[in-house]
Order: sequence, then structure tokens, then C-alpha cells
Amino acid sequence: MSEKWKTYLSEEYGQTARQLVHFNSKTSNSNAGLVGIRLTKESAIDLPYLSLRTLMTDGVAVPLDYAEGGAAVAGIVKQMYQILDGDPEAETAGLNEKETVRAGLKAAENTAYSIGTESVDHRLRQILVPKEDVPESYVAMTPLTSGGLCSLLFDNETGLVTRHNTSVRNTAEKLRQAQFGIGGSNPQNIGRLVRAMQRPLIVGTPQSSGTVREAFAFYYKGIAFNVHAPGPFREAVVKYANFRENVLLTPNPSQSGTNMQNREQEERLMAGIARAVLAAGEDVHELLSQYADVLPQNAPIPDTEPVEYALVAPNVTPVIRGLLDARLRNKDWPRAIAKFTVTQMLAADREGKRLFMLDSAARAHLESLLEEDFR
Repeated sequence: MSEKWKTYLSEEYGQTARQLVHFNSKTSNSNAGLVGIRLTKESAIDLPYLSLRTLMTDGVAVPLDYAEGGAAVAGIVKQMYQILDGDPEAETAGLNEKETVRAGLKAAENTAYSIGTESVDHRLRQILVPKEDVPESYVAMTPLTSGGLCSLLFDNETGLVTRHNTSVRNTAEKLRQAQFGIGGSNPQNIGRLVRAMQRPLIVGTPQSSGTVREAFAFYYKGIAFNVHAPGPFREAVVKYANFRENVLLTPNPSQSGTNMQNREQEERLMAGIARAVLAAGEDVHELLSQYADVLPQNAPIPDTEPVEYALVAPNVTPVIRGLLDARLRNKDWPRAIAKFTVTQMLAADREGKRLFMLDSAARAHLESLLEEDFR
């Protein structure tokens, strides 16, 4: 047997395998309390991104790593993966030893596991992410990187990025990488795969107008209308407000024209407001359509085959979802968008001022006019 090879008891292999993880809080801050998480294929998700969960969808095996034990378990985990990968160093291992290791790793891959998730250490960063099913609410999340995923990309010999950069050498096709000191001077205290996490890719942020960042903002938040902000919507509403003040409410009949003329003018002005709302929705729809291939596919549209996905998140109000994606409009949508539009027309600014006021009857009249324009 190789002098480098050490035989461990089956119980040691089994116990170590049961505690292997995909995510380890120590890779974010070595002084933080231990948090380890292992996912199973039930957590797989089909999205156009590279991540641990999307790789699981394609059946890609992502290596596990230790979170507990530090350098004390580094040797045993190294040997376990030498056996799994058919490394020449493992050729002298006994048949029973190999079967024990393979069975232990397979069992770990099929079993979820976590440790230290009861609370979040103050040394770990947190970000706020909108909660889809509760408007105006957020969830605090702690980003953790998968060492196994980094290994597939940046391993010194077999990583996809490493192999790519070796093949293209000093050409423009070479992918830029940073150098991070994750794990300090002795990374094996944190994990077997930490060194692969030290060379992340450097990517630029979107710079052009109509960027993917804007598309994601519209996807998650929808579109807002502010009648007090400059733009086509305000202009159309101001025209109607002036007409209402100077014609419909004027005490001088000679300045108001015939009732028929006034009704026709009012209908034209309201149609202009509807066009401004629809045009704003169409502009956003065009941007969302441009980036449809990278938007989350978590909002399937019912009764579509093959399945189509909405361009707006499920948490956005139905009336705005219908405005930005016509496939989501039902028979009640024209009425709903009409009521929404009148509400925005009557909104007050920060000082409590409004462009005009309406009683319930006048409001119902405008809603009825707009409903026809939105059909």
C-alpha cells in the first residue's frame, strides 16, 4: 500500500461524509460562527444562470467539502475524493474501503444537511431581497459561495475557466480573474476547495441605457405613475384638469360650448391619458422582452403550451402586470386599469396638493370613459 495512503475505519468515513456541505460560512469570514449547508437535487432550479442549483437541474455532480474539523479532516476528505475520482493514489485502497466511501458520498448527495443555521453571525454580510408574496416586504439573505462550484470553474488543473485561459493564453478571449486571500495563509483549515475560490472572474456592470439592471427593476417592481412628475402622463392629465376647470366648471355658459362638444372634447382628453398610460407600459414591455431570456422564469402563464413565462414578477399588482404584459389581462383588466389611472390622476404631492378634485359621481364617469379606451 502507498506510504501516502492512510486507512480509516468505516465509521470515520461515514461520519465525515454525513457532515460534508456545499456552503460554508467560514469562506466568507473565517472568524464567523460555523454555518454549513448541503442541498439535494430537490433544490434544483431551471434558470439561465450558472449556479449550484441550476447545475443540479442538469445532473452535474458538484463536489462537497468539509465545514467541521478543519485540518483534522482534510486528509480523510482528500482520500475520499481520490477514491471517487479514480486517482492513482487510491489504487491501493481496499475494495471494502472504496465501497464504503462511494456509498457514504452517494448517501450525502441524496440527503440535505445543515448546521449552525439557527442565527446569523454579525460578521456575515446580509442583503435585502423583495419578498414576492408580501408587497413592500423584504427578506434578509446572507450570500454564500459554493466551493464545489468554484472548483468546477477554477481548479488549477481541471477547472473550466482555467482550461479555457490556458488554451487562449494572451489573447482577448482570456477571462479576467481577481486574486482574493480567502482562507488566509492556511486555507485547508476552512475547506479542501477554498483555493479554487481565490480566483473569481472579473465582470463589468451594465452601462448602456435600457440595461438588464433596469429590466430586472421593472420585473420585480413594475412601473410607477406620478402625476406630479414631468412626462407624458402629467401633460395629458394637466390638459384635462385645465379643461375641467375652465370649461366644465365655468359659470359662464358662453365659454363652455355645447354639451355635445364638451363631451367629445372630454372623451378626447381622456383618450389621451389612456394613450400615455399604455405607451409607458409598451416602452417597459419592449425592454422586458429584450431581456426575456435572462429574467427569472418563476411566473408561468396558465394554459400555455409550451409553457410561457410572464415578463413581470407574481408579486407585482395584477393591474400593472397586465399593463406590462398583455398576456396577463383578463376581462376585468380594462375596468381595473381605469380605476387605477383615475387614482393616480387624483394623487397628492408631498405637500398634499392635487391637480384637481372629483366627487364620487365624477370619478365614476371618468372611470367609465377610460374603461372604453383601455378595451
